[in-house]
Amino acid sequence: MSWAHSQDPEQTEFTSSNANGGGRLIFGRVTYEMMKSFWTSPQGAQMMPDVTAGMNAMPKTVISRSLKTSDWRNTRIATERFCL
Repeated sequence: MSWAHSQDPEQTEFTSSNANGGGRLIFGRVTYEMMKSFWTSPQGAQMMPDVTAGMNAMPKTVISRSLKTSDWRNTRIATERFCL
């Protein structure tokens, strides 16, 4: 995912506008844990404050059999018995 960490102004503007849009983020457990670790960190807030705010505010669903709880705001855990 090296492309996601570019500091290109056009890419940053695109990413910021997407993070402020509507919708729901859908993750598997591994991607969720990676995203949570960055977007809830001081580094994420410093590098991309608009995206950090959007990622933390957006509703998120994690599809996982092993993850039981989440402390990332607006996150639901979906198991095989759960419908989106």
